Amino acid sequence: MKISLIYGNRKSGTTLLTRLVDNEYVFSMPSETHFHNLKKVIDLLKNDNFRHQDIHRYFNSNLYSDEICLDKERYNQMIVKGLKDLKSYSDYINIHVRALIECTNYQDKNPVNVFIKTTNSEPNFIFHEFLTVFPDSKIISIRRDPKFIVRAMINDRAKRRININF
Repeated sequence: MKISLIYGNRKSGTTLLTRLVDNEYVFSMPSETHFHNLKKVIDLLKNDNFRHQDIHRYFNSNLYSDEICLDKERYNQMIVKGLKDLKSYSDYINIHVRALIECTNYQDKNPVNVFIKTTNSEPNFIFHEFLTVFPDSKIISIRRDPKFIVRAMINDRAKRRININF
């Protein structure tokens, strides 16, 4: 399985691109893969402090979960099972990808190409770590004018009736 990365700031178009890329030949993660949280997860596991609610925090699966027919109970079980062998960024990404593929309505359970996405992380760190783990992969980095990102965030908050304080 070849894993590639879509990276950008929030409201820059990563979700749109992910949805456009997703088809019967390519699996695109509908939610973000926050693999920069690996050290936090390992620390929680070492101290036996990893709780059920931490699955949602560190292995996000709620985006479009109804649309992809996610079996949340099975997904959570697969994540917990995978945590026993968690040691590297590769493990972290593969646990998340495998669980989503297995627990959704995706037809091909062994896709050749997979796109994951992540946002709001330091690009130099993310790119370096990702290419270290998956050296033959590609990274698509989306850049968008910051004023359009802010406008999209304000519109999103207004739609959801969330107050904005500056």
